[in-house]
Amino acid sequence: MYQYTGFGLHIASEIEFPELLPCNFTTPHDLKISIGSVPEKVDGNDVHTSDTDSISDNEYILNIADIARYYACDGKKIVVAPEENGDAQSVRLYVLGTVMAVVLYQRGSIPLHACGIVHEGELILFTGYSGAGKSTTLASLAQMGYEIFTDDICVLKMDDTGVVSGTASYPMLKLWEDSIEKLGEAHYDKQHNIRPGQPKYAQFFHNDFDRRTLPVKKIFILNKEEE
Repeated sequence: MYQYTGFGLHIASEIEFPELLPCNFTTPHDLKISIGSVPEKVDGNDVHTSDTDSISDNEYILNIADIARYYACDGKKIVVAPEENGDAQSVRLYVLGTVMAVVLYQRGSIPLHACGIVHEGELILFTGYSGAGKSTTLASLAQMGYEIFTDDICVLKMDDTGVVSGTASYPMLKLWEDSIEKLGEAHYDKQHNIRPGQPKYAQFFHNDFDRRTLPVKKIFILNKEEE
């Protein structure tokens, strides 16, 4: 069983995740990821279903054709049933994205689709639709000397006084090929493809991963221009 920390959780996993930060912990895990069979449907009265998923307050099923089927329950477990020809990178990508977002909601947290930096002990986050330039903005700020906090997801919680704080997801930045070319391949590389056939590449920062929960100072919303 692999042990990791990510999203503010101690994670025990039967699947190896190079994207996550290894962490040896002796306390009970918060989340277990295992390989097994996934239920055919979510039972209950208040269930919302689409072509690819079904969800209730405490259960979730996701079906990605030719990749895997996923089941999340009570914010405590994820079961993955890989398809025969599903590549490992894509299987992991859906766990770290869609499925983990549901797990966080089940646990009472808010997974904000955002990246962010640390500035004077507080977080400055950048959010917006896919393609708006969140990760490219983050990479540019890192080149200027700012400390990367998280890419893709920031886990938010509000305390009793109304202060909103954020926790980083995992130590990986994802950049499209054209962003790497603009930023300069002296700083970022194309060694680790996110998914087969997709010109998007992982940039790891395991040694600099910040596991603190920090107050959110500002959130910028990026809009994509046509030019």
